Amino acid sequence: MLSIEIINKFTSNLLVEGLAEKTIKDILIILQQILKYGNINIKIPMPKVSKNEIQILKKDEQSKLEKDLIKNLSERTFGIYFCLYTGIRIGELCALQWKNIDLINKKVIIKKTLIRIKNLDDKAKKKTIIIIDEPKSIRTK
Repeated sequence: MLSIEIINKFTSNLLVEGLAEKTIKDILIILQQILKYGNINIKIPMPKVSKNEIQILKKDEQSKLEKDLIKNLSERTFGIYFCLYTGIRIGELCALQWKNIDLINKKVIIKKTLIRIKNLDDKAKKKTIIIIDEPKSIRTK
């Protein structure tokens, strides 16, 4: 029979496997919804998800970064520069295709994002899997 002890052991195993606290919390929320659907009312303890403090560049730091990026211009440094001025995420940049760029109307349409996840198949040659999916949020401008 399912119990809090079994769920706690499952949670501990997920932590040992190296899953992020947020991912584990998402899994437990889905588990809780499945149990609720089956009329099993167990209050699953959720792990505390620590929020990372967002660091914003100071004007002088941004200026120095811009100068360094332009001085050492490459595909990579241009990508960072592009993200800096458009606000798109790295995964959105990586999934960007030329058909998503409208030079005439000066628009970039974000339709996909790229994420790289750990390959759980120990026998696979590649340690990660690339997934191209919908972006986290829909932007209309």
